[in-house]
Formats: sequence, C-alpha cells, structure tokens
Amino acid sequence: MNRWRGTLIALAALCLAHAATAQTAPLGDVDGDGYLGAGDVLLVQRWLQNGQALTPQQAAAANVVVDYANGAPLVDVRDLAVLMRRIGCQPAVCKEGGSANVPDCSYQPTYKSGPPPVGEAPLYGVCAGPRVLVDSGHFALHQIDRSFSGFAKLLIADGYDVRSVRWTKPFNGLPLTSFGDVLVIVTPRAEDPNSPNSPAFDPESHEANGIANWVAAGGSLLLIADHAPYNHVKDLVNLFGLSVTSDSYQIPGDGVSVEDGSINTTGDVALALSEGVETIRILDTVAFSPTGNPPPGITQIPILVGKSPVPNGAWIGVAITSGAGRAYISGDAAQFTAQFQPGLNATDADNQRFVRNILHWLDGSLSLR
Repeated sequence: MNRWRGTLIALAALCLAHAATAQTAPLGDVDGDGYLGAGDVLLVQRWLQNGQALTPQQAAAANVVVDYANGAPLVDVRDLAVLMRRIGCQPAVCKEGGSANVPDCSYQPTYKSGPPPVGEAPLYGVCAGPRVLVDSGHFALHQIDRSFSGFAKLLIADGYDVRSVRWTKPFNGLPLTSFGDVLVIVTPRAEDPNSPNSPAFDPESHEANGIANWVAAGGSLLLIADHAPYNHVKDLVNLFGLSVTSDSYQIPGDGVSVEDGSINTTGDVALALSEGVETIRILDTVAFSPTGNPPPGITQIPILVGKSPVPNGAWIGVAITSGAGRAYISGDAAQFTAQFQPGLNATDADNQRFVRNILHWLDGSLSLR
C-alpha cells in the first residue's frame, strides 16, 4: 500500500503541474462533471474495492481524490465515510442544459436587512454546517449542478456542506448517518416513466421501508415530488400515513400565503417553519392527504395547505415527525430552486427564507417537534 501510494504521489505531482498550466478540469475529476466532489470519491472507491488495475492517469487521479483537502494521507482509502469527511466543501456549480427545466444561473442568495426577526444572516460559518446529501440517482430530474443549483447555492451560502451522491445500491443497504446529516431526494421517478404504478424506490429490497426506518431511527429527510412522472413516491409516503395524487395542480402566480390561509401558522412547528414568510411562489404541485390515523410514532403537521385548484383539504407541504427523526414532504420542486419560473429567485416572495427554515428544522437547529 505504501509503495503504491508513493508512486501515486509522484505521478499526481507531475499531473497537477501539467493541469495548472493547461487549465483543464481538476485531475481528480474522474467522473467528468468538471469539479472534484463526492461523485469522484464514489468512483475511486469502486475502482479500489473491485481490485481494478489502474492506468497511470487513473492512479494519479485516485491519489488526488484521496489526498484532496490538505492533511495526512488516509490509512484506508476504502472507507467511504472517511473519504467524504476529507473532501472539502464544494462550490456551487450551475450548468445550463441537460434538462427541460432551465436554471437561472445568475441567481445568488440574498438576505434581508434589518433588526430581527426581519434581519437574516447565514446560520453557520463557511463549510461549518451539517452535510446535506442530494440524491442524484433514482432517475431524478433535478441535479444540483443544473436545474437544482439554486438549492445548492442557498444552502452553501448558509454554511451547509452540500454534496451530490449516487448510490450503487438501495438506501437501506447503507449506513446513511455516517455520510450526512440531511438526505434530500428530489423528483425521483420509476425506471419506466410511462408506468404510473411503478415505484421510484426498489420494491425487491424494500427500499422505501429502509428509508422510513432510517428516519424513525433519527434521520432527517427532505422528499420532494412533482408532477408526473416524478410523483411515483406512493410506497414511501404511505409509510408516513399519506397518499399522493396522480394529478398535478398549477398554483396561481401569486403562490400561497399566510393571508389566504394556505400557509399554516398554527402550532410550534408550523409557526417556526413559517417565521419570516408571508408568500411562497409555487409552480405545479401534487398533493397529499392522510390515509387515516397516522401510523404509530408518526405526527403529520400540514405546512402548506392546498388552495384552488388543489382538492379541498389536501396538503402540498407536510412536516413529519417519526420516532427520533423528522421529514418534510413537498409536492413541488420549483419553490426549492431558481429557474426561469420564479422560485428562490422570486423577489416578491419568501421562498429563500422558507427553504432555510425547513433545513434548520430538519438539521435540528430548530429543535421543535
């Protein structure tokens, strides 16, 4: 191992020098996304676990990934949790294209000025906040370097460590809490998007049960569905005592508001999530309804209540407490990012504050349950 690493260090130095002059992508960018991040770590881990014979270029890149962020070399490069702790916070990246949802790459998070409670400031120091893992698997429409880049920008500005991850096996086969503090699953769909009854989560391994059990054990989940085919989340939301509509509903341009009663402010959790929020811009949303009495250990707290044309009494945003964990479930993704349909970039709404409130509640900095 030491001889292997010594060779790699020499190769890495030569290749890094070349990269500095050629102004190419980072040497450790083995997954080709333009920057060094968690995706590169996952790929290098796969190489090493499979005993794959590496080319000199791959070996040099692998060594850069291992040693990325200054410090002593790692002892066990196969330990993914250690690798992820060693990778520094990544800057927000915004690439146009690759999605029908065009990102607003000019969006930059802003904070209102003035005395509290109007005044806002980042909750955490730079890269000092909890780690947020955004699932890039499950055939997700939104990716944090493209149409969901606004979400990453907002959280990074608030001090979070935001990473895109694509697991190679179902979630219930991984100790999620060793990798991150909040798991975000946004717009997952089934492998066959034309099959409305196909689940987004692997039924053979009972993946939905694994996610729900992880939440109950203390995990924090942000689950964001959307219009078909990104509403195949029935098997997961059912475990939280909810059903999801097959239809989607376009909310009028003024969004939802405290004034019209569609933003709930009753109860400690609802009041905390709506603090500093008067209006939220929403695009198309699916809706959720309770399937009956909540399952044991689960509390459902409606936060965004449907307004016409959403069916009366349906919810489009729900906070969940389950055992020792918590989840927020949304029927609309646009409110969480910045596209050319206004969401976080809407200057006449409070989407930025609302999304931050949700993350602060999920990460436990707002301890209300």
